[in-house]
Amino acid sequence: MKPDEKDIPSRKTHMRQEIRALRKAVSDREARSLRIFHHLKTLECWRTAKNVLVYMNIHSEVETEVIIAEMLMAAGNVAKRSDRIEVENRSEVLSGHSASASFPAAIRKCVVPWCREDGELGLFHLISPEEELSPAAHGIREPREEWRTHPHRSVAAEELDLILLPGVAFDKKGGRLGQGRAYYDRLLARANAVTVGLAFSCQIVEEVPREPHDWRVDFVVTEEEIFSS
Repeated sequence: MKPDEKDIPSRKTHMRQEIRALRKAVSDREARSLRIFHHLKTLECWRTAKNVLVYMNIHSEVETEVIIAEMLMAAGNVAKRSDRIEVENRSEVLSGHSASASFPAAIRKCVVPWCREDGELGLFHLISPEEELSPAAHGIREPREEWRTHPHRSVAAEELDLILLPGVAFDKKGGRLGQGRAYYDRLLARANAVTVGLAFSCQIVEEVPREPHDWRVDFVVTEEEIFSS
């Protein structure tokens, strides 16, 4: 190991502390998350994807509830009209287009992750969040125990077309700094999908310290711009 490589873990720890503090200070998180979603929808990989993995946000991460709600609405899985109107109105203010019109019929599955005991991420085809999700480890909403083994709801990593990832920090070349548990790095080793990191602009750094097991993402989408690696 080279001398500078020995310092990578400590550099990661320092960067996590610094960027988490900046991200926590973001006051208009909901509005910024909507702008990030608007930029995401301009990507070809989003328009053509059939099986999309969407992380469940926690703490100060970029919010994904609207992404999930619109995906399920497009698939005809959200029945409450009041919820549908609220999501459409919020998206229309941002983009000037109907929320449902922005989703092609090709998007069939909204997939969410859950933490398995073996250190891997399980993948679940989500249809009804209120019925199928509950708070689990670290407060993250995950599929309930009784749904995780459902024979028709489990998704293989190889089936994914698009993976939306959280992260503590990103750089413009696709470098990603996660929470340090490597759940997503292990998933990316199994998958063959386009990867997109969602981040606020304050999370973009000059360079993310990387180790051999760290994966880059194909795109980083912020409320201000899109970076392609």
